[in-house]
Amino acid sequence: MFPGTYRVQVRGYSSNLPSEAFTVRQGLTVSGPVSNLTLDVVTHPVSGVVTMNGQQPTSGCGSSDRAYVDFTEPSLGYHHTLAVPCNGATSPFAFSGSVFPGTYRVQVRGYSSNLPSEAFTVRQGLTVSGPVSNLTLDVVTHLVAGTVTMNGQQPISSCGSSDRAYVDLDDDNLGYHHTIAVPCDGASSPFAFDGDVFPGTYRVSVRGYSSNIPSERFVALPSLSVGQDATGLVLDVVTVPVGGVVTMNGQQPMSSCGSSDRAYVDFHDSVQGYSHTVNVPCNGATSAFTFQGLVYPGVYRISVRGYSSTLPSEAYIVFDRVQIP
Repeated sequence: MFPGTYRVQVRGYSSNLPSEAFTVRQGLTVSGPVSNLTLDVVTHPVSGVVTMNGQQPTSGCGSSDRAYVDFTEPSLGYHHTLAVPCNGATSPFAFSGSVFPGTYRVQVRGYSSNLPSEAFTVRQGLTVSGPVSNLTLDVVTHLVAGTVTMNGQQPISSCGSSDRAYVDLDDDNLGYHHTIAVPCDGASSPFAFDGDVFPGTYRVSVRGYSSNIPSERFVALPSLSVGQDATGLVLDVVTVPVGGVVTMNGQQPMSSCGSSDRAYVDFHDSVQGYSHTVNVPCNGATSAFTFQGLVYPGVYRISVRGYSSTLPSEAYIVFDRVQIP
């Protein structure tokens, strides 16, 4: 090897050494032959059980792991994952394994169980300098439930089995992101949702799927504090109809479309992050280039892109700033 000052790490492969790289030496100077090095990989056993809201989680596992416990040491760069194996679906959610010395953030992720698959931070600053046993990692969740409306009314859906919408809860500070489905439950039933989320302060948004709710995320609640169950929520998606006609140099553009859209009108609100695209359908190649659609309230830059027409495909900014409504 070349002369230099090296950080020396060991990674196991076909052995009981951990596959994670362990830093054995920092600053090993190589200016000539170096022999008889002893590189000792230090590990400590860690074990315990996972619970959810103080109770044993449920699982119908056959052989799959029921959850995973992640140990992250940000200053040393260590990342260990210990499985919670099946061991019988009704047995305690026990885990055990070895990790390197360090101070760890400990998170739990569910897999074949009712534990959420999102990583929940159970411990910050767990010091591992010797064996650690009898850890109880309790995943705390709260029920969030309610209904989705659009402009104060029940949205429309002809769903057969697909979800009608999704409710996204994002806590950017803690890094939690939950998505709760609005299932079909009969196309004409209320757009109800319920699910478990971790404690936190969430931005709550709605996006449509098999319904007339726009697929673009709408922020229904900028800040929802979840420190206990939050039920009876009404998330109202507010939309504004937009419509008009596209021209080019004051004249109607030309098109020989058969069924393809002739152009697209893009609405972008850079503050709220909303982006809507309303198509200019064919409607007969010689008909007016009309468009109509729904956007959320906001301040938009409006641009036009041609498709099956003489309009350029490059986006042309027609209005830089328009308040809607």
